[in-house]
Amino acid sequence: MKTSLHIIVGTLLLLFCISNVFAQDVRINQNELPYTIPLAEEPSKGEAIIYQWLENDKILENSNQINLTIPKGKEVGTYTYISQVKCNGCTDWLSSNPFTVEIYNEPLITARTFTNPFSVIFSPQKELSGYLEELITIIDETQTKLDISNYSIDNYDVYLALKRATARGVQIRMLYKGASEDKNETSGTVSHKLEELGIDVKYVNKTNHHKFIISDNNYLMTSSGNWNTKANWKFDESTLSITDEEIILRYRAEFELLWNNSREFGQSYTYTPTTPESLLNTIVDNPNADAIFTTSNYSVYNSSTYGPTFRKITNKQDVADRIVELINQAQTSIKISANHLRSRPITEALILKKSQNPSIEIKIYTDQQEYITESYNNYQTSQQQQCLANASTPSQQRDCLEKNFLYSYNLISAGIEMRFKSYSYDWDISTTNMMHHKYAIFDDDIVAVGSYNYSYNSETNSMENLVIFNSSTSSSTVSEFISNFDEIWNLGRVENYYNDLLTHLNSSNRYVPVIFPSIALTHSEYANLKQQIATVCPTVTEDYFKNNGHLYSTYLKGINLVYGANDEVITQLTDDISQQFSLDYSYNQDDLLLSSTLQTNDNISYNKIYSYDSDGNLTNATTPIYNVNFSYTNNEINIVN
Repeated sequence: MKTSLHIIVGTLLLLFCISNVFAQDVRINQNELPYTIPLAEEPSKGEAIIYQWLENDKILENSNQINLTIPKGKEVGTYTYISQVKCNGCTDWLSSNPFTVEIYNEPLITARTFTNPFSVIFSPQKELSGYLEELITIIDETQTKLDISNYSIDNYDVYLALKRATARGVQIRMLYKGASEDKNETSGTVSHKLEELGIDVKYVNKTNHHKFIISDNNYLMTSSGNWNTKANWKFDESTLSITDEEIILRYRAEFELLWNNSREFGQSYTYTPTTPESLLNTIVDNPNADAIFTTSNYSVYNSSTYGPTFRKITNKQDVADRIVELINQAQTSIKISANHLRSRPITEALILKKSQNPSIEIKIYTDQQEYITESYNNYQTSQQQQCLANASTPSQQRDCLEKNFLYSYNLISAGIEMRFKSYSYDWDISTTNMMHHKYAIFDDDIVAVGSYNYSYNSETNSMENLVIFNSSTSSSTVSEFISNFDEIWNLGRVENYYNDLLTHLNSSNRYVPVIFPSIALTHSEYANLKQQIATVCPTVTEDYFKNNGHLYSTYLKGINLVYGANDEVITQLTDDISQQFSLDYSYNQDDLLLSSTLQTNDNISYNKIYSYDSDGNLTNATTPIYNVNFSYTNNEINIVN
């Protein structure tokens, strides 16, 4: 439920705390200067606003603008910048959060020599150097060309590395999923900024879910993680660095297949054409390593309206079929760490394997997104049966069987061990510590890993990859995957987080954690934890919390919410345990907050009153302490009195 209270609070925070939030701290080579400090949001503009900047706590001369550019020739060192703003005539400055810039002067790293054809980095990283640092190093070491196929890029340091590469003449081709949306804008998007660097950006008509980069035709990095800090610091990810000639050739062929059938985003460049077949024909097959792609599930044609187009081929799921083959061949163990389990053929193969060989060890570790209750499983089963009853064509029947079905409950019912990475009462993208791995280990000997989600959508609407290799190719890397699985399978269990949470919930402490340290929980453990939270804090089951739960890390026991007639706004908040206070809210016909009144049991009363213009902009906020008026130009604040 969206309430005007959130809008009011957000507006006041923007007014009383400077809002120019910086994108992130950066490290810059001295030869990259000048450099303008990026702002994720700009503060209010207008003649009544005055600006200044601090550098290492000292006021910079002539820094009376919103933006600050560090000039060329700035000495090597670490500088902390703070932007300050005040209204004309005011005495106090309001300060931004600090932004640190490290300026260094180092030559490019000498290209490394690799002795292991497959090496792996796991996230979330525990050291100072991790996945993104390795990615940046690859870009910085590239001499002539980079071929990139990527779902998303949201990291400024990676952007700067790409900028350095183009500045020294590296040719960069990028297949970028975001370009398919960015093409609808005229400027300012990620794709536009990449093209401004001289990068040739293209896209395909399917979801490009790859996350790989090929450097100078002889080095490959492929990952489950997107190019952002969450993949580096929060999510469970695996990233392979590969120098194996066959695997690189297969990825190069995949890139050329996509590139030759892609659509232009902006400027068109001319290259010497390379066909996938010309690369694949040079491969000397290694039986211990392979790479497969979902592009084999598509045919290609040239649409007179849209240009090159991939179209799915009926009844093809080549990557799932290969994983099923590995499941069927397994003798002693199958360990899967996958953020989704929505593939019918893979699920059926696992259940059949367990029934045929009850002694085989099958362990599946997934994200809490995949947790469902028995009642929900019954519901989705009945929905699927109804869908099949109404289906009149083979295509419709196939979609009924394959789409939008979560298989975790079926796997558990078949006697397969499953644990869920659990970190919150309800899942939300803004608070998730997602288990984002996409790998499987067979007989502690074979690893299958890539961008591929275990789902029908990955086979029929996405471009995905999967690398398969065994201990003969890289025994140390296989061992690292085994160790990683053992670690995440027992996440938080040695520390006893689960029992600690249960003890806390049953204590007199009123704080109820709805976000908590990540724990690998069984289905019954997570179900019990959710039930315990709902028992001591029933508010978490209400619509308000379902819509706004991501705003809370904890919630108080005994806080009762009363809703308006349409259940869209909260009209009262009461303390039902100690009766220490109550809060009453009133709204206008547009559900904008008009007043809030706090009343305590010791007769303290505090009232706030709000006014708005016809566009719904806050024009006045009055309390016993202050009276603030706001004026707008084009719905942006320009004067605060």
